[in-house]
Amino acid sequence: MENQTNAPHLALLCSPGMGHLIPLAQLAIRSANVHNVTITLMANPENPSSPAYLSLLKSLPGKVNVITLLPPSNFNHEDIRDPVTRMISTVVSTLPQVHEALISLLSNGRLDALVVTIFSFPAKESASNLGLPYYLFYASPCMCLALSFYIPELVESYQGEFRDLPEPVQLPGCVPLNGRDLVKPLQYRNAEMFNGYVHHCKIILAMDGILLNSFEELEPGVLKAFRESTDPNRPKIYAVGPDNSAN
Repeated sequence: MENQTNAPHLALLCSPGMGHLIPLAQLAIRSANVHNVTITLMANPENPSSPAYLSLLKSLPGKVNVITLLPPSNFNHEDIRDPVTRMISTVVSTLPQVHEALISLLSNGRLDALVVTIFSFPAKESASNLGLPYYLFYASPCMCLALSFYIPELVESYQGEFRDLPEPVQLPGCVPLNGRDLVKPLQYRNAEMFNGYVHHCKIILAMDGILLNSFEELEPGVLKAFRESTDPNRPKIYAVGPDNSAN
């Protein structure tokens, strides 16, 4: 990695899988090439020897250093069927490596924040213990984020099944949503997926800030609503997309 001791330095922690890694790598490339930010990318590849992963590593500029996280040899998630639970379990198994890497980065120079993808939230404790700001890189549409902000409130105010909501859900800056059109995990209140989704919504609200892979021309209404929100419990929102323009 190039020596950029005076440049801003971000640690990016990726959830397992190329689908999470590719957009985060694009954020790393754009941050390094356009904004001169030094990046340490902590990757959780499902297969570190795969051609796709090795090709991605070769595409990264010199200001992006990669740490490949590997689960311990005794880690086994073959009996975990739910893909989300499997990803989170993989992240948890590598947290000692993440914590050690953050301590090393802090001791060797400047480190400004930890940025994670959605299923890497268990790293929050390490960031908090080390005094690092904790940000989420959110690659889904802004409307999904607006829904995540609203769900904990809806859970408290409506006790029935969301698919039976008498009125559409009106999210600021978004088209109305009928309850039956909400995402599948919210359709059955007693299901494990429901509780997991609500838990993730609360985690999002606890972030220090959110980096959105979006821009004003793409989602003007909801981004305007985010900017004008006076809710003190919501994290700051930064539209940093589109990341696929970084090369």
